[in-house]
Amino acid sequence: MPAFPSLPLFRAVDVMEEDRTAKLDWSSIDLITDRNNLRKLLGWAYPIPGVKNKPTFRIDMELVGEKTLILHRWEERSSVNSEGTGFGDSFERESTGPGPGCEQSTLAGHGRIITYDFSGLKLLVRFEVDACFESDAAVPFTDDQTSSEPMDALTETLGSLDISSDTALRVVRGGVIVPQSDLIKIKTRSSPVGTQALDIQIQLLLGQIPRAYIGMHSQGVFGSVHEELSWPESETARHKVQVGLKKLRRVLQEIIDFALASGKNAKLSLVYKDKVLQVYQRTSDASLLPEDVLIRFQE
Repeated sequence: MPAFPSLPLFRAVDVMEEDRTAKLDWSSIDLITDRNNLRKLLGWAYPIPGVKNKPTFRIDMELVGEKTLILHRWEERSSVNSEGTGFGDSFERESTGPGPGCEQSTLAGHGRIITYDFSGLKLLVRFEVDACFESDAAVPFTDDQTSSEPMDALTETLGSLDISSDTALRVVRGGVIVPQSDLIKIKTRSSPVGTQALDIQIQLLLGQIPRAYIGMHSQGVFGSVHEELSWPESETARHKVQVGLKKLRRVLQEIIDFALASGKNAKLSLVYKDKVLQVYQRTSDASLLPEDVLIRFQE
């Protein structure tokens, strides 16, 4: 949805809140973002040895309500072809299985949206989850009005979708609601993890994921799986993680302060190029969210 890149995030939260008395207070949130944006900003502020950061990136910003800043993920292309240099997708496919009701769901991965306090900033973060443990605590999430065949329901939804409208978004319910404690990140490596463990641990912490499983391979032949916890056991590693997160916290505060000083009508973009991060004013005054989403920040 090019005109409204963050709209699925809000629709997903709305669906999850349908049968709940407690509702999210959107106006209390300081920053709404994808974890991918946080990683890009962290890569600029705190480069990690052995981790290749994007040479250029752009993040669109929008101030809504009295204080909430939204960082909209921007990509030059909506899809890319695999370069075929890794084994991550095949390892993930062979080491996991689909959740109940999601056997045919190959169009996209699983995204999760959480809120947490980041040293005084209330964040709402969306991120991709690779896998989870099977758990008795998982709660089925289904819709009686959808077909008993998951793919049939998806086909019906896509068939009735008006793709000419940027606000056309339908939801197909399926799978189970998985506890945060059961989430897993999956990675692959052809050599000892070394300094790249720091990057993995920061990813885990930004998504509040307890652990990662790293498949170790030699030319695509996997021999072992290494477990990496979100909070490292080594005091040296913990110090490095804290340094990186503190730098990210300062960067986020500076970005928020700049947006607040620019005023509610400012349409800004962060652009990183040639190792310099700059702020630009967008030429369009159009919001990146529809009116029915914007109004919730005034409540």
